[in-house]
Amino acid sequence: MTASSLPSRRATALGSPLELDVEPQGAVEQIGEKLGFVSKQAEGDLKRFAEFIESRGAETGA
Repeated sequence: MTASSLPSRRATALGSPLELDVEPQGAVEQIGEKLGFVSKQAEGDLKRFAEFIESRGAETGA
């Protein structure tokens, strides 16, 4: 399987598109990959993470 590229508007604006290597195992995972479920989940996770980081308002120094 080739790498999936998820050029969301937010990621592209930040200059950091996500490249995700996925090797589905089994029929259910192969169908899910073909329907784009992995890409949609990853984009949603990145969006929620960015919103979490941006909502903090200040650096933590960590």
